[in-house]
Amino acid sequence: MESKLALQKKSWAARTAGSLFALLLVCVMVLSLSACEGDKATTTGNTEKEVMYELRNVSGAPMVLDSGLDAGDWDNLDGLWVEDFTKETGSLGIAHFDAEEGVKNGWIVETSPTTYEMTKYYAAGSVPEEEEYLYLDPVWEEFYPEAMGKVYTVTVSGTYNKLAVVEWDGSSFTQVE
Repeated sequence: MESKLALQKKSWAARTAGSLFALLLVCVMVLSLSACEGDKATTTGNTEKEVMYELRNVSGAPMVLDSGLDAGDWDNLDGLWVEDFTKETGSLGIAHFDAEEGVKNGWIVETSPTTYEMTKYYAAGSVPEEEEYLYLDPVWEEFYPEAMGKVYTVTVSGTYNKLAVVEWDGSSFTQVE
């Protein structure tokens, strides 16, 4: 059995890697949103297909959340820092991207000329009362049962250029629009 110090070092390394990945993801999202906004400002009557989705926290309580489009993002992540990933109730933001880019990158599958499916991955859970970390790896459940989160897989079915809405109710994610 590994020493507590060795486990702490592994945990720190995973948190650091997770934080760096989250920062990179935020930068990519900001750049892509900026690019999308620029395209909208210069085109009128745009007939291009766009994927748009919104995430809402309707649980009535803050939550710990991170999200991604790749299942591999979560393979080595043992948890999330509560301070860095806590989201309040209400809308958590609207994201959008070009459908052609989404198909090319494997983010969406076109199901008809006007519809698509997208798989989103959410690492989420309730904000723990006495922990600074929301654990995702089941190995920690024995030690921190009150601070356990989970990685959820959500398939979003949408229509191009129409907002798809996913809600968190405190225990699961559901597409409502």
